[in-house]
Amino acid sequence: MSEIGVIIRKILFFKNLTTADLAKNIGISRKAIDNIIYKNIKKKETVEKISTALGIDLFEYINKKSPTSILNNSELNTQILKKASEIVFQIIEDANIVPSKDDVNTLTAILYKFLLENKEASNEIAKAFCQGMIEYALNNFMVTQKNN
Repeated sequence: MSEIGVIIRKILFFKNLTTADLAKNIGISRKAIDNIIYKNIKKKETVEKISTALGIDLFEYINKKSPTSILNNSELNTQILKKASEIVFQIIEDANIVPSKDDVNTLTAILYKFLLENKEASNEIAKAFCQGMIEYALNNFMVTQKNN
């Protein structure tokens, strides 16, 4: 699987979508999406459609080769990033899970983007969004709970 494919799969998991759902939503074949995910074929028009549907700039990831390049942006809103980071760590602790550093960064980046797009969202809404991502990840064996 290509690096961009890993990013797309994670976002699909966190958004509770399948590649078939994504294909239907953007009006292209599932095979075209699978080519990007598994064969690293990057047709510009297809990547643009996927980016729009997922609400994330995949070209930024392609160019920087970092799944959390959004967190390396010099124009970050530090207050929102701090809020996203605090919520992610609180929810991780409350859920008693052991995510990898990449998973923490991915959760933080997705929550940061959500908070940027929904500045009026309360802490409760942001926490619920993050809890939903983590519950989905747990249900799909993407993260594991701590052993007591």
